[in-house]
Amino acid sequence: MKNLKVRAGTQLDKGSDCNPDVSEFDSHPALNKLQELMIITMEECGELIQACSKAIRCNSYYDNKKLLEEIGDVQCMIELILDEELVNWEDVNDQMHKKRKKLKKWSNLLSD
Repeated sequence: MKNLKVRAGTQLDKGSDCNPDVSEFDSHPALNKLQELMIITMEECGELIQACSKAIRCNSYYDNKKLLEEIGDVQCMIELILDEELVNWEDVNDQMHKKRKKLKKWSNLLSD
């Protein structure tokens, strides 16, 4: 994903993901920091979904540079969410343990 600042008056590159015909973002309301964080996180999650889908379609699970890139991007966004204290690490860790229990019960990904 291109690094874009989505604030009023910010210059965007031609051909950007936002609007290739708009050189400034003045006509759109400025996003506050948390809105921008959520939007970019959603976009990065979508890109990870696409990379996972392509890995399946192309049978390209190992040494997949695109998958690595998108996982890193999503992990970065998760860390920014933690930095903003929208959630705390202890609660996330608890949720991860709950998910592992579910995976042990309902999938073949983890064994006892």
